[in-house]
Order: sequence, then structure tokens, then C-alpha cells
Amino acid sequence: MAISSDADFDEMLNRCLDILKVKGNDYTVGKADTDRLHNFRTVADFTGLTPKEALGVYLYKHVAAIYAFIKSDGQAESEPIRDRLADVINYCLLLWKLIQEERRAEGRETLDQRFERVVQS
Repeated sequence: MAISSDADFDEMLNRCLDILKVKGNDYTVGKADTDRLHNFRTVADFTGLTPKEALGVYLYKHVAAIYAFIKSDGQAESEPIRDRLADVINYCLLLWKLIQEERRAEGRETLDQRFERVVQS
């Protein structure tokens, strides 16, 4: 599906969407439609971390693998770099959702609302 005018971006964004669909169901124990953050909440409860910290651990794993790929000039690759990069993009999206949900639960304006307020003033 064309999302932008750049084929490389479109390929990566479509890969991100594919991974969100496939892994989303696995990581949410079938609750992908109701709670995309289920896995992070469960890991947080199990480990005593916050959901954001749990997500950070997963994110770090991929960032470390990308760094190894860069340092080894592409030689360190147990998983395709495209998928590692897509996972990082997806974890950033999931972190965004987690932050927004936390702000709503606390009765605070979401970051979108704050941005709109600042832009309009």
C-alpha cells in the first residue's frame, strides 16, 4: 500500500504494519483488538517494573542489535535488520500509546491535546 511518495519508506511502513498484525495477536494473547499493551502490563506485573520500563527493555534489545549491526558493518545479524528496525518503530508507536493512555487515566491532557493547545496559542 502506498503511504508516501517514497517506495523505501512505504516498504518499511508496510512491514511495520504487517509485524503489528502478526506479533500483535501473539503478544496480546489474542487481545490485540482490545489491549495492544497487554504484554507490557503483564511483564510489568511479573517483574515489578512499570509498563514503560518493560517496553524499554524490549526496545533496548533491538537497539543493541542494531548497534551491533552498525559496528560490525552488517555482519552481526541473527534477525534481518529490516525487521529489527521495524520492531523499533513499532515499539515507539506502542510507547506513544502507553504514554497517551497513562495521561488519560491521570486526567491529564494527552500530548496531542497539549500540542494543539500550544499551536493555537
